[in-house]
Amino acid sequence: MKNLLLLTLTVSLTGGLIGCSDAPVADTSSDSGEAADHSETGDRHAADSEPAPTVVSDPPAVLESAGQDESDAANSRSTESSAADTVAADGGPAGGPDMQPDLSEGSAEDAEDIPALEPGGAAPPIRLAEVVHGPAFEGRQDGQIYVLEFWATWCGPCLGSMPHLAELQTHYGDSVRFIGVTSETPETVREFLSGQQSDDQTWADVVTYTLACDDNDRTSASYMEAAGQNGIPTAFIINAEGTVVWIGHPMGMDDPLQQVVDGTYDVESARSEFLLSRHLNEALQTGSYDRALTILEEHLSNHPDDVQHALLRLQLLMVLGRTDELSGPAVRLAESHPDDLQVQAVVARILADNAAGDAALLDTALACALKAVELVGEPHPDALALAAHVYSARGEPEQAVAWQKKAIAAADDTEPYEHTLKQYEIELNRTEGEENEEGEKESTDTSSDSVDAPEEESAADDSASSDSDEE
Repeated sequence: MKNLLLLTLTVSLTGGLIGCSDAPVADTSSDSGEAADHSETGDRHAADSEPAPTVVSDPPAVLESAGQDESDAANSRSTESSAADTVAADGGPAGGPDMQPDLSEGSAEDAEDIPALEPGGAAPPIRLAEVVHGPAFEGRQDGQIYVLEFWATWCGPCLGSMPHLAELQTHYGDSVRFIGVTSETPETVREFLSGQQSDDQTWADVVTYTLACDDNDRTSASYMEAAGQNGIPTAFIINAEGTVVWIGHPMGMDDPLQQVVDGTYDVESARSEFLLSRHLNEALQTGSYDRALTILEEHLSNHPDDVQHALLRLQLLMVLGRTDELSGPAVRLAESHPDDLQVQAVVARILADNAAGDAALLDTALACALKAVELVGEPHPDALALAAHVYSARGEPEQAVAWQKKAIAAADDTEPYEHTLKQYEIELNRTEGEENEEGEKESTDTSSDSVDAPEEESAADDSASSDSDEE
């Protein structure tokens, strides 16, 4: 069965949002504060990184590489706690052990009694063991908007989102309070903060908001586990009334956060989208693709302009083997969204992989692939590799080789592209060999015809000579 999520191309082309899994692996942080960029594996996709497919509405599901079989390894976090400490608003120590307030809020509930959490639900208590960086936290205050983000020092996507979160904290000032929560030890976080984020800045210089360590994973349980989130980074927006109004990848929360600040955010709509994603995730992770398709089709009947879920519907049809139902919706989607990079890239790949022998559909696939190259605006290896893939599907290995070489020229890591190039070159050599054999056969046939003609003429001459002798 083909992998459900074939859209990793658009992760790199459109800045698709990737996260890390929560299963413990290893700490990959370095002295420089850098970590490898990892996507989810195990039970989550975020991108095409897990065996069991999944979908989230925010960020959109964008997954398998076009023309390349690349996937990122998963990372996870450790779960250690420590004693509380306080930090002043400027990030410096605010006192010794005798000046440490209780950073946790609310009653000490047992983790197993924590109710499910979704947009529209009351925000659970925020329990912290220690604030390591940024303004101190002394409990949630009425009338204050919060962004609670779960992260780890080893998580590449988490580090990728931190400068943006810092910018948002600076932009909103006191009107929004950002708090980053990790299950790692304070020592690990301090070591990370001392590392270089860039040539002239440490992570401590960059991060403008509070970073804290969870209290025995109680906050993670109340938020992450209660909301069914098993990948980081994940952010929760809590409005001034103490209601969780949004859950998702922090790089996708700019518009919702602004609407929350403005008082215009539609919580009920957010709840509906969140529940749709949850139901789809449950169906996809258990391999219930028919059920997932039913959920999608019901949703799309009421929301026909939902591009992300329309793309997922195409993928589900492909996985279920209902390829005869793919072409019409795919072509209509591409025609109705000519300037949508993700749509053009996904439709190109789907048609290339499922329209063998249909010249018209393969023409559409090529048009979409070339449009994707155009929309990227500059040479991008994945876009160029997609065009090569489509040319290969069209039976044009010479063009496939040429475009794959363009992809290699544009790539930093050329190895996976070179592997695919070898496949195209084998295909090209085989095609040229068959053409040469056909040409030799035709040449042989022509030679036979030219040899036979004189013999016929000689026979005719002999006959004429015989007739002359008889006379």
